Amino acid sequence: MTRALRLADAFERYATLIVAQLQALEQGDLDALEPLGQERDTLAGEIDSLLNEAPHLAEQPDARLQLQRCNAADQRFRARLAVLRGDTRTAVLRERQDAEAMRVYAGAEPPGSRLDIEL
Repeated sequence: MTRALRLADAFERYATLIVAQLQALEQGDLDALEPLGQERDTLAGEIDSLLNEAPHLAEQPDARLQLQRCNAADQRFRARLAVLRGDTRTAVLRERQDAEAMRVYAGAEPPGSRLDIEL
């Protein structure tokens, strides 16, 4: 396999990993994210090595197409992470507010009776 084909193949596998990460995120399978991320890091090293040997290969049509696919998938993945991060932040803030409200309520003096009865 030529370097150009190896690079295009590596980009294709990289994009596939990003899509798998996005699917895991959508399915709530957070345990799958770490191994996929590690595999993605390993593959990124392989891609860097190929590009260091022959930087012009990134200009090949197959490689460029796969790189564009990687970028598009990564943008979708990052956008979804941003939404989930925002949702999580909102939920944490709501929990803090609820906990504070409970502390205030629990520490409040019980209301006294307004009925004044003299015997």
